Amino acid sequence: MNFPIKPSDTQAQEILGSTNPIPIAAGGTGQSNYVDVRGYQWVEFIVEIVDVSGSITDLEAFVEYRDPATSTAQRVSIEDPDALTGDAPQVDWHPMRANGGITPFTWRFPVPVHGTQMRIDAFADSGATPDAASTITISALRRN
Repeated sequence: MNFPIKPSDTQAQEILGSTNPIPIAAGGTGQSNYVDVRGYQWVEFIVEIVDVSGSITDLEAFVEYRDPATSTAQRVSIEDPDALTGDAPQVDWHPMRANGGITPFTWRFPVPVHGTQMRIDAFADSGATPDAASTITISALRRN
């Protein structure tokens, strides 16, 4: 993905402190707080995991946004074109990253700004067996 990135006006902001164990489903303890993205073009999410002795091969996430006037979170969506029919339905954007069981592990990914507040819901693959002491921390770096 090629996009112009300028230095951030602020340092990375922690939006989910160390939580354990690492969740293995969406909507769990890997759901971060919102970060205010007004006036920015990109937000780079930084997911850090430390898995003491468990098995985690993939990390997954959903990115959500909202406006302060509403309390409903909306997932960031993309078009999923069908080459045969030409249909292009909207589907939830669901980034995934293999980590090969290596810990500690840091996953960084940029997302174009949607709405005025954004957060992510990060979790391990459904077959993961994270150790009870495993931790996940999420930060956001807003960029112009």
